Amino acid sequence: MEEFRIYLDRLKNGSIEKLGGSFSTEFLELKERDLFFSDSLEITGEIYLTDNTLVLHFAIEAVSLQPCLVCNETCSCKIRVKNHYHTEDVSQIKSGIFDFRQVMRDAILLEVPSVVECRNGNCPEREV
Repeated sequence: MEEFRIYLDRLKNGSIEKLGGSFSTEFLELKERDLFFSDSLEITGEIYLTDNTLVLHFAIEAVSLQPCLVCNETCSCKIRVKNHYHTEDVSQIKSGIFDFRQVMRDAILLEVPSVVECRNGNCPEREV
C-alpha cells in the first residue's frame, strides 16, 4: 500500500510530510470473530526527520464494531488515538522506505476496549 510508505529522501533538509485523510481499514487485517471496524478511519499528523531519527506524530479516529457485553448485539465504539508519537532509527531502515502500517495498526488496536456495552453503558437488557 503506497499510502503507508515514507520515503526518507523526501524528508531531507528539514522537510515535513503531512498525513491526512480517510483510509480504508483493510490494512488492519483483522481476523477476529467479534471485532470489526467501519470501512474507513481518519488519520492526521506529520512525519519528519531529526538527526538520525524518523518521527511520526499522528492522531487517528476510527469506529470499532463489537458485541455488547450484556445483550450481545453489535454496537459501535469510537476509537481515538491522540497525539501519538513513534520514532524509528534511520539506520534500521535499509531500503530508505518505511512502511508504517504496523505502527498505525498497533496504535489503533491498543485503544480498543476489551468490552463494550450498547447505548453508552445503558443496555436495556441489564438487570437492575
